[in-house]
Amino acid sequence: MDRLQLWKRAAVAVVGRPDWLFIKLHCHGLDPREQAAMTGSSLSNFLRDLMAKTRDSGYKVHFATAREMVNIILAACDGCNGDPGQYRNYRLELIPKHCEIASELLPSDRDIVKATINSEQSSGTPEVD
Repeated sequence: MDRLQLWKRAAVAVVGRPDWLFIKLHCHGLDPREQAAMTGSSLSNFLRDLMAKTRDSGYKVHFATAREMVNIILAACDGCNGDPGQYRNYRLELIPKHCEIASELLPSDRDIVKATINSEQSSGTPEVD
């Protein structure tokens, strides 16, 4: 919880939106050596304490992806008001929405695997990309 207090004091925000603080308290990926810290009781305890402290202080916690956080920041830059969580899809959309048509044109993973297996069987040696 010490790290949370440091970030609250830093008050990272968009000019004009000091009430929307941006605090990152997680990692980008999971190093297998740190699995216990990221999936075990220490993370559960931290999240429980975080939710309790924010509930008591009037803060609201938003768990967001990097894309969602960028959208919330862009909304803040544009002067949007209200609950920051409503701006998760403000400008940048999820890529799968744009991939529906492309997926009809591209071979499926199953087709690629079958083609690779057939090629390996016919040449006697595996393909290397």
